[in-house]
Amino acid sequence: MKKLISAAFLSNLTIRAFEGKLDAYRGFNINYNAIDKYRNNQELFEQDLKQLFIRSAQENWKAIWIELSKDQLDFAQILVNKGFKMHNCSQDRIRFSKWLLDEPSRLPHQSTHFVGVGGVIIKEGKILMVQEKNGIRKGAWGVPGGLVDQGETVYQGITREIKEETNLDCSIDDIMLFREVENFKFGKSDMYFLFKMKLNDQQQPITIDQKELMDYRWVDINILDQFLLEQKARQIVIDFYKEVQESLLKQKENGNKNFMKFELFNELYWGKFQQFGVFKPNF
Repeated sequence: MKKLISAAFLSNLTIRAFEGKLDAYRGFNINYNAIDKYRNNQELFEQDLKQLFIRSAQENWKAIWIELSKDQLDFAQILVNKGFKMHNCSQDRIRFSKWLLDEPSRLPHQSTHFVGVGGVIIKEGKILMVQEKNGIRKGAWGVPGGLVDQGETVYQGITREIKEETNLDCSIDDIMLFREVENFKFGKSDMYFLFKMKLNDQQQPITIDQKELMDYRWVDINILDQFLLEQKARQIVIDFYKEVQESLLKQKENGNKNFMKFELFNELYWGKFQQFGVFKPNF
């Protein structure tokens, strides 16, 4: 199992100028701050890398992780020449990894999916639909939503997206479906969570984000499929919202009983309290 990235660190170590942390899976992690001392001395950087490899063999490390900032990319080629692989990057940093054991690497891959969220908002038997303003979906109708940001959870992402797009304050009421699409973008799959949301205040006015949206409508649930047909939506979109429509109507027949229960709580995990969101079948 690929588990060699962990939030739990066993010890802080210093190897000459390399300050780092040994994690619970015996991977040595070097932050970009530890590289600054080498800015004007790449030769010393290479020498200390050799010492690092000696230390890793003596102490049975399994991997080395080195992070570079965007101002330290001169060191990237040195790391590649020493057998490091480019593992993941953000706007400002890139992380390299080197598997040290004489066997196939068990290091985890970088993130494998995009994660998107959508929010079904119901008011007086009508569903809120918004019209996209940009991109390949320009002019298309759907529920508010978007991609989850770096470091966000899905439940944080959907409340933020709805607030940004419509200025509505909502909270999660239910989860209606989850779907996955392979090879969505950049060789990664896409996961999409569709939530049923509840308005925190039924009297809230809608103010759409003029940069993101063209328009909005409250559409009677009973004619949602007809509305999308009139708007010349693609058949795949009509079929998707037909399932949403049927689920909402069936839920109404059952006294609006939720499909899922959502629990939010804090729990000690790897030495610190983390927030957990758990979805359970509503038996």
